[in-house]
Amino acid sequence: MITLCALLSPVYFLDLSPAVTRILRLAAGTLAAVAFLVRLVHVLRRYRGAPGTQPGHPGRTRADS
Repeated sequence: MITLCALLSPVYFLDLSPAVTRILRLAAGTLAAVAFLVRLVHVLRRYRGAPGTQPGHPGRTRADS
């Protein structure tokens, strides 16, 4: 979201030609999509599946005691 806003802010504050506005909107959308995919891959790589087994309790003979 920040990527999209940062690239689109000149469109709203400056008087730009329609061609430049279109290019900035296209670039903002593309970079926002790439940033989303990078973040998605990063989160999915950190997630390694189900957690491992519960560690045993020191000094106990059974895990449920």
